[in-house]
Amino acid sequence: MDMVLNHEVEPWLALEEEEEAAMEDFDAATPGEQVELLRSVPAAIKRSVRKAHAALGHPAPRVLSRMLNIGGASQLAVRYARWWKCPVCAENARPQRS
Repeated sequence: MDMVLNHEVEPWLALEEEEEAAMEDFDAATPGEQVELLRSVPAAIKRSVRKAHAALGHPAPRVLSRMLNIGGASQLAVRYARWWKCPVCAENARPQRS
């Protein structure tokens, strides 16, 4: 886990000024606007969150976002981790009751 949370390996851990502004926009946005903001997350953050998710053994979104938060990841990465749906996890999920 140290490798994933190493500041030198993963640049998305440090909050950038534009990410801080994006989080302020996110907090003021409606739920529909929040989804659009999460879709427009920079590719580097998306890639890093997905890489961390796989490397950590495909934890649940709530668990992954907590791990990233404790590890010092940006709030944008934490929120993206909570929102993103892993296709591997979805494929292996138990069928839902109807």
